[in-house]
Amino acid sequence: MRTRIIWLLLLGLGGGALAGPVIVKDGKPAAVIVTAAKPSESAARAAAELQKFVALMSGATLSIQTDATVQPAAQPLLLVGKSLLVKGVEIPSGNDRNFSREGFVIKTAGNQVILAGNEVGDYRGTEYAVYR
Repeated sequence: MRTRIIWLLLLGLGGGALAGPVIVKDGKPAAVIVTAAKPSESAARAAAELQKFVALMSGATLSIQTDATVQPAAQPLLLVGKSLLVKGVEIPSGNDRNFSREGFVIKTAGNQVILAGNEVGDYRGTEYAVYR
């Protein structure tokens, strides 16, 4: 599952032929990971995993900031989990007996990449979005 994160990040690492937000440029961070001011445990784990694997692949450690402190227009944002910056984006949520609502969203919007999913209770949708 973790190898899938490589494909997402490769889209942004070089900024080559594929258009999209540049995550790392010349070995330096070009994007920021953003969570809610008080992220769920799942979102916090997902942000840390994303940071770890970007660093392993590129040598660049992206900072993790919150939606309360980040400057949205300054650089590309990797929005991890539910936060003020993903308002209006339909993110699967809820609880069911069979734990079948592990849905997630992976979406780009301008210079933002949204990686969010169901974080209710024991659901790990946001983590799955990052691993995807």
